[in-house]
Amino acid sequence: MKRWLLRMLAWDGILPVTILAIPFIIRLAFPQMPDVIVVVAVALPIAAFFLRLYAGCCYIAANHCGQFLRRIQSVSLMTGIFALMLLDALVISLQGMPGDPLWRDPAELTIFGGIYAFYIVCMAITLYPGKPDADPIGFDAFSTQSGG
Repeated sequence: MKRWLLRMLAWDGILPVTILAIPFIIRLAFPQMPDVIVVVAVALPIAAFFLRLYAGCCYIAANHCGQFLRRIQSVSLMTGIFALMLLDALVISLQGMPGDPLWRDPAELTIFGGIYAFYIVCMAITLYPGKPDADPIGFDAFSTQSGG
Protein backbone atom coordinates (compact mmCIF):
# COMPACT_ATOMS: atom_id res chain seq x y z
CA MET A 1 0.00 0.00 0.00
CA LYS A 2 2.87 2.35 0.83
CA ARG A 3 4.52 1.77 -2.58
CA TRP A 4 1.20 2.39 -4.30
CA LEU A 5 0.85 5.78 -2.62
CA LEU A 6 4.46 6.71 -3.41
CA ARG A 7 3.91 5.84 -7.07
CA MET A 8 0.76 7.96 -7.10
CA LEU A 9 2.66 10.88 -5.58
CA ALA A 10 5.55 10.60 -8.03
CA TRP A 11 3.68 10.02 -11.28
CA ASP A 12 0.54 11.96 -10.51
CA GLY A 13 1.93 14.78 -8.39
CA ILE A 14 5.49 15.53 -9.43
CA LEU A 15 5.30 14.81 -13.17
CA PRO A 16 2.24 17.00 -13.93
CA VAL A 17 3.68 19.87 -11.89
CA THR A 18 6.99 19.54 -13.75
CA ILE A 19 5.25 19.55 -17.12
CA LEU A 20 3.27 22.64 -16.16
CA ALA A 21 6.36 24.39 -14.75
CA ILE A 22 8.48 23.98 -17.89
CA PRO A 23 6.51 26.54 -19.95
CA PHE A 24 6.73 29.08 -17.11
CA ILE A 25 10.50 28.61 -17.05
CA ILE A 26 10.74 28.87 -20.84
CA ARG A 27 8.56 31.98 -20.79
CA LEU A 28 10.92 33.59 -18.27
CA ALA A 29 14.06 32.45 -20.10
CA PHE A 30 12.90 33.45 -23.58
CA PRO A 31 10.40 36.33 -23.21
CA GLN A 32 11.03 37.62 -26.74
CA MET A 33 10.46 34.19 -28.37
CA PRO A 34 6.78 33.22 -28.08
CA ASP A 35 7.20 30.53 -30.75
CA VAL A 36 9.19 28.46 -28.28
CA ILE A 37 6.06 28.18 -26.10
CA VAL A 38 4.11 26.91 -29.11
CA VAL A 39 6.68 24.19 -29.79
CA VAL A 40 6.64 23.18 -26.13
CA ALA A 41 2.82 23.21 -26.09
CA VAL A 42 2.81 20.66 -28.89
CA ALA A 43 5.80 18.47 -28.00
CA LEU A 44 5.69 18.26 -24.21
CA PRO A 45 2.19 16.77 -23.75
CA ILE A 46 2.87 14.21 -26.47
CA ALA A 47 6.17 13.18 -24.91
CA ALA A 48 4.58 12.99 -21.46
CA PHE A 49 1.70 10.90 -22.90
CA PHE A 50 4.13 8.25 -24.19
CA LEU A 51 6.17 8.32 -20.98
CA ARG A 52 3.03 7.78 -18.89
CA LEU A 53 1.78 5.09 -21.28
CA TYR A 54 5.03 3.15 -21.09
CA ALA A 55 5.29 3.42 -17.30
CA GLY A 56 1.61 2.54 -16.82
CA CYS A 57 1.86 -0.54 -19.04
CA CYS A 58 4.93 -1.69 -17.09
CA TYR A 59 3.07 -1.28 -13.77
CA ILE A 60 0.03 -3.13 -15.07
CA ALA A 61 2.17 -5.99 -16.38
CA ALA A 62 3.97 -6.33 -13.03
CA ASN A 63 0.97 -6.16 -10.71
CA HIS A 64 -0.82 -9.03 -8.97
CA CYS A 65 -4.23 -8.62 -10.59
CA GLY A 66 -6.26 -10.94 -12.76
CA GLN A 67 -6.75 -10.46 -16.48
CA PHE A 68 -10.16 -8.81 -16.12
CA LEU A 69 -8.85 -6.15 -13.72
CA ARG A 70 -5.79 -5.61 -15.91
CA ARG A 71 -8.08 -4.83 -18.85
CA ILE A 72 -9.96 -2.34 -16.70
CA GLN A 73 -6.64 -0.84 -15.62
CA SER A 74 -5.54 -0.50 -19.26
CA VAL A 75 -8.74 1.36 -20.18
CA SER A 76 -8.35 3.52 -17.08
CA LEU A 77 -4.73 4.27 -18.02
CA MET A 78 -5.61 5.36 -21.54
CA THR A 79 -8.59 7.43 -20.41
CA GLY A 80 -6.67 9.12 -17.61
CA ILE A 81 -3.54 10.02 -19.54
CA PHE A 82 -5.57 11.25 -22.50
CA ALA A 83 -7.50 13.59 -20.16
CA LEU A 84 -4.27 14.82 -18.59
CA MET A 85 -2.64 15.29 -22.00
CA LEU A 86 -5.52 17.55 -23.00
CA LEU A 87 -5.22 19.44 -19.72
CA ASP A 88 -1.44 19.77 -20.18
CA ALA A 89 -1.87 21.08 -23.71
CA LEU A 90 -4.54 23.55 -22.64
CA VAL A 91 -2.57 24.95 -19.72
CA ILE A 92 0.68 25.11 -21.68
CA SER A 93 -0.95 26.80 -24.66
CA LEU A 94 -2.47 29.43 -22.37
CA GLN A 95 1.07 30.46 -21.46
CA GLY A 96 1.50 32.07 -24.86
CA MET A 97 -1.50 34.35 -24.40
CA PRO A 98 -1.10 37.95 -23.25
CA GLY A 99 -1.72 38.67 -19.59
CA ASP A 100 -2.45 35.81 -17.25
CA PRO A 101 -5.62 34.22 -18.68
CA LEU A 102 -5.36 30.97 -16.75
CA TRP A 103 -6.02 32.34 -13.28
CA ARG A 104 -8.54 35.05 -14.12
CA ASP A 105 -11.76 33.14 -13.47
CA PRO A 106 -12.30 30.73 -10.52
CA ALA A 107 -14.60 28.65 -12.75
CA GLU A 108 -11.58 27.80 -14.91
CA LEU A 109 -9.74 26.49 -11.88
CA THR A 110 -12.77 24.37 -11.01
CA ILE A 111 -12.77 22.84 -14.49
CA PHE A 112 -9.03 22.18 -14.38
CA GLY A 113 -9.39 20.71 -10.89
CA GLY A 114 -12.23 18.46 -12.02
CA ILE A 115 -10.22 17.11 -14.94
CA TYR A 116 -7.23 16.55 -12.67
CA ALA A 117 -9.42 14.77 -10.08
CA PHE A 118 -10.76 12.51 -12.86
CA TYR A 119 -7.16 11.75 -13.83
CA ILE A 120 -6.21 10.92 -10.23
CA VAL A 121 -9.11 8.46 -9.93
CA CYS A 122 -8.10 6.81 -13.21
CA MET A 123 -4.49 6.50 -12.05
CA ALA A 124 -5.51 5.08 -8.67
CA ILE A 125 -7.29 2.31 -10.55
CA THR A 126 -4.40 1.88 -12.99
CA LEU A 127 -1.66 1.70 -10.36
CA TYR A 128 -3.54 -0.63 -7.98
CA PRO A 129 -0.96 -3.39 -7.34
CA GLY A 130 -3.38 -6.12 -6.31
CA LYS A 131 -2.79 -8.64 -3.57
CA PRO A 132 0.37 -10.74 -3.87
CA ASP A 133 -1.55 -13.89 -2.92
CA ALA A 134 -4.57 -13.13 -5.12
CA ASP A 135 -6.10 -15.70 -7.44
CA PRO A 136 -4.76 -14.78 -10.91
CA ILE A 137 -8.10 -15.67 -12.52
CA GLY A 138 -9.94 -13.31 -10.20
CA PHE A 139 -12.40 -15.69 -8.56
CA ASP A 140 -11.37 -15.02 -4.95
CA ALA A 141 -14.40 -12.84 -4.35
CA PHE A 142 -16.76 -15.66 -5.29
CA SER A 143 -15.22 -18.46 -3.24
CA THR A 144 -16.86 -19.49 0.00
CA GLN A 145 -15.21 -20.63 3.15
CA SER A 146 -16.03 -24.14 4.17
CA GLY A 147 -17.19 -24.49 7.69
CA GLY A 148 -15.51 -27.54 9.20
